[in-house]
Amino acid sequence: MSESFAKQNSTKIWKWIGVLLFLFSIFVGLGMKAQPVHAADITSSVSGTGAGDALYNNEPINKVDFADWDKYGTYKLTYNYTIASGTTVNPGDTAQVTLPSGTTFSQDLSFPIKATDGTVIGTFSAKSGSTFGHITFNDYYSKYNNDMKGTININVSGSKTHGSKSSDYIGKNGWAWNGDFFGKTYGLDENGRYQYAEWDTKINPNKKSIVDAVITDELQDTTKQKILIDPDTNKPVLRLTDESGKEIPSSEYSITYTPSDQPTKIQIKWNGTLDKSVNLLYLVKVTDPTYVNSGDATTLNNDINITGTTKDDGSGGGGKNINVNGKSTGTLTLGGDGSGGGSDFSINVKKLWKNVPNEDALPKQIQAVLYNNGTKTDKVLTLNKSNNWQGTFDNLFKTDAKGDPITYTVAEVAVPEGYIGTTAPQKVDSTTNTATLTNTYNATSLKVNKVWKGIPDGVDKPSSVSVSLLANGEATGKTLTLNSGNNWSDEFTGLPKTDDSGKTIIYTVKEATVDGYTSAQTTKDGSVTLTNTYIPKKTSIKVHKEWTGIPDGKDKDRSVIAVLYKNGKETDQTLTLDKNNNWTGTFGNLPVTDENGGKITYTVEEKAVPKGYTTSTPGPRAVKDGKVTLVNKYTPGKTSINVHKKWTGVPSGVTTPKVTVTLFKNGNATDQKLTLDSQNNYSGKFDNLPITDDNGKTITYTVEETAVDGYKADQKGQVAVKDGVVTLTNEYIPKQTKITVKKLWKGVPSDSDKRSITAVLYANGVRTDKTVELNANNNWTAEFTNLPVTDKNGKTITYTVAEKSVPDGFTTTTSGLQPVKNGVVTLVNEYVPHKTSVTVNKVWHGVPNGVDTPQIVVTLFANGKSTGKTLTLDSQNGYLGIFDNLPTTDSDGNAITYTVEDNGYTSTTTGQRAVINGAVTFVNVFVPKDTSIKVVKQWSGVPSGTVPPSIIARLYANGKATDKTVTLDASNHYSASFDNLPETDADGKTIVYTVSEIKVPSGYTSNTVGPQPVKDGVVTLKNQRTPVTPDNPKNPKTPKTPTTPGKPDKISSSQTPSKVTTKSSNGHHKKNTKTPTPVNAQKEKLPQTGDKAKQEIALTVVGIVMGALLIAWRFVGIDRKTK
Repeated sequence: MSESFAKQNSTKIWKWIGVLLFLFSIFVGLGMKAQPVHAADITSSVSGTGAGDALYNNEPINKVDFADWDKYGTYKLTYNYTIASGTTVNPGDTAQVTLPSGTTFSQDLSFPIKATDGTVIGTFSAKSGSTFGHITFNDYYSKYNNDMKGTININVSGSKTHGSKSSDYIGKNGWAWNGDFFGKTYGLDENGRYQYAEWDTKINPNKKSIVDAVITDELQDTTKQKILIDPDTNKPVLRLTDESGKEIPSSEYSITYTPSDQPTKIQIKWNGTLDKSVNLLYLVKVTDPTYVNSGDATTLNNDINITGTTKDDGSGGGGKNINVNGKSTGTLTLGGDGSGGGSDFSINVKKLWKNVPNEDALPKQIQAVLYNNGTKTDKVLTLNKSNNWQGTFDNLFKTDAKGDPITYTVAEVAVPEGYIGTTAPQKVDSTTNTATLTNTYNATSLKVNKVWKGIPDGVDKPSSVSVSLLANGEATGKTLTLNSGNNWSDEFTGLPKTDDSGKTIIYTVKEATVDGYTSAQTTKDGSVTLTNTYIPKKTSIKVHKEWTGIPDGKDKDRSVIAVLYKNGKETDQTLTLDKNNNWTGTFGNLPVTDENGGKITYTVEEKAVPKGYTTSTPGPRAVKDGKVTLVNKYTPGKTSINVHKKWTGVPSGVTTPKVTVTLFKNGNATDQKLTLDSQNNYSGKFDNLPITDDNGKTITYTVEETAVDGYKADQKGQVAVKDGVVTLTNEYIPKQTKITVKKLWKGVPSDSDKRSITAVLYANGVRTDKTVELNANNNWTAEFTNLPVTDKNGKTITYTVAEKSVPDGFTTTTSGLQPVKNGVVTLVNEYVPHKTSVTVNKVWHGVPNGVDTPQIVVTLFANGKSTGKTLTLDSQNGYLGIFDNLPTTDSDGNAITYTVEDNGYTSTTTGQRAVINGAVTFVNVFVPKDTSIKVVKQWSGVPSGTVPPSIIARLYANGKATDKTVTLDASNHYSASFDNLPETDADGKTIVYTVSEIKVPSGYTSNTVGPQPVKDGVVTLKNQRTPVTPDNPKNPKTPKTPTTPGKPDKISSSQTPSKVTTKSSNGHHKKNTKTPTPVNAQKEKLPQTGDKAKQEIALTVVGIVMGALLIAWRFVGIDRKTK
């Protein structure tokens, strides 16, 4: 039994092995057939992607100091790429984008490049820390293979480390996150993009003692990011740590999340004093759909601030309390974006057959070949009935590899038998990109033209008409459609000239009936013209007679005749309108347009206007909405109104003014007015006034006077007409006035009193008993009030005012009676000021013997302004003069400050000189001429390549050292100058200058010891090098082998962190869990299409073989056990 069992198992094993070998052969066959299609690197055909092609802030990168870019900063670069014309881009082809030297990608990137319509062109990808990335193209440019270009925006980092720049109280950073966060992993999404970001805050970095510290962190752009909630704790993924990374106990602070379910705001209140540095770390989930779905660039923002109080020295001890208000904003940009596009180009080919009698006469097919700049290509199209004798050459380049435009032509390979044509290349229509190949059948044709007549403006022609062909009067079944698209002309072509018996066929056409038109047909020179004439529409005009202004009781017993006009010309059509037809009639059945389609303009005119009436519609009247109204107006009787003006109580000598009266009609003002004055003896007349209105009603007239100032009317408003007369009476109202009196003081010093004065009023030169007192209490202003303008005879009173007496020490410029001007009188008193004098003395210093002092002119100034007064001082008057009889105060009483200015030699008292105790002294110092001395250093014995040291030279005057020195060195070629040196001293004697070297350098001796004289403005100082014999070296040491620097134990604030970081605007650094790619990393190997599939097949085969061996081993084991 066991042997049978073993045989059965053995048989099964070999069956399984056979099956497995069969499957293995299939997989091997598949592996052999799955030849990979290798993607091509087309970087050499793409411009704008090199390291020097980048743009930063729209500036070429070679104009930017990118070598100083921070290793932890983020900088946006733009590349504008162009694929060379004539380049074939297949799916999977790649182009490398190289970063400027010293920059790397700050994060992993993978985002699409899109056309303007959203179509994806390809994908850009790069690894964090790499110096290059790749564009991987899809099949877009294989379709749109012209004008292939695009733009890529990416973020990179520099290579310099500038250290931390955090604020005193708080700093915020943001980082793309991929890795472990306190024991849990938060990795990339399924597309290899960052789906998490970390917000990292450094709180109190300088360890100040802050009381009542409150930290408020608020997430911005909440549609783009959400604080990550840990599903295990249902709280944000957040940690508070100290500088060593150790979590801070929750007993030291309280934390609040707002809102509680999905917080956007975090507030931390510190218990007690915050005197250490704290790190606030938490994760957010990136939710910006444009980034999540495609990797397009997104920018996240986060704000944080800290408040509290601290001492002004930052300690918790003594010092002044100050408020803490630290703020920081973090910004993080993820992803990138790219755009691009191209255009397709194709040539359409159309086959045109002419004069073909029927389809049976057409060949089965023809072939068209494409020419490129006159050279025949291998592109051929087959045109036949199934493709409607049309085709297209697709995916053509517009330009060649040099960028020059390509001229395409198309030729027919062979002309079919029985047709006329050509095999020469035909041009392509630039508007439609179409080449038309025409063949003509040996037959006749009949052209049909359509003509339209009499169509009015605004009336559209029929969209088309149908024309049928008749042969010898019989229908052929052939039709043409004439429309605006073919300019109402087409042709029956390919018509046999004779029938089967050889008789000539006579062709005619028949047009389908067109409603609203008549049709006529003419034939000439083998063409038929079909003329359709528009049948115009009809209209009618209703005429109505209207009478106005007929008084009650008067009959309208006359008839009128209305005449019809056509385009301004009288017709023979008339209507009689009377009371029997209710003054209404109609012109009917009138054509709307003439024979040319022009619109007819109808008008109607009354033949004669009845006596006693006028017409408000003279001449032919226009038709509106099919109606005309002829209006006759009754001519009413006329009347008139006399108006008189009467004055009462007017003083003699007062001229009464002119007045204006307005005529009112039934209580409404008209535009008729009268002016009544002395010229017309205050009388006027409204004449030729109608007695009735347009409706025949009697009109009531009234008159109203425009109000007259100074008079009172005995009747206000409208005054009724009695017996055709109106009398208006006005009574005179006397007027009153007032006079304001003002006192003006001039030139009164501030310490002088202004006395009160009395002003007296005079009327017509006669003193009245009216007086006013002017003093400081009433601001020197008072009024005479309630003064009559005229006397009892109506004559104008002339008022004047006089000052009763002028105070001592003052004069008046308004003596006597002062007239009133614009109701005001001003009385002016002027203060009589005291007099003074100014003595001017001139003193000379430092004038050399034999030099004469000149005369000088001094000018007097009053309050800083020139008075125009001058004195000449010279040896004749001992340089002494006096400005005399000068006022001490100005016209406003302010004290005058006198100064004097000297225009002579350079003075120790330049400008205006103040007067002290009535005198001014000017001191002039003689200004000697200037000179300069050039100092030159000469070296001798100095070996080649040795730069002599610098030396200092000092200037001596008359043998005495001065404080003036110059330094001579290689930078000034050992030459310098002493400038602006006076030639003479204070007594006018010539100064002798010398120059000496302060100290001779070690290893040198001086050839010019002591002060050296000046020769022709130059001093030369000479030094010679002292030779030195070198010592022989004893037991020279062997240089030590250089050691490799070790890794630093701790990173200070100014050191470079040991891991790749990104730096935000506030300067904090954040470590990344991923080890960066070296800057000089080898170029990454591009994946080959099919490589992955081949590896999978190999692994599958190995797995199958191993499985087969395992099964075989198991069955052998069973067999052994059964034995």
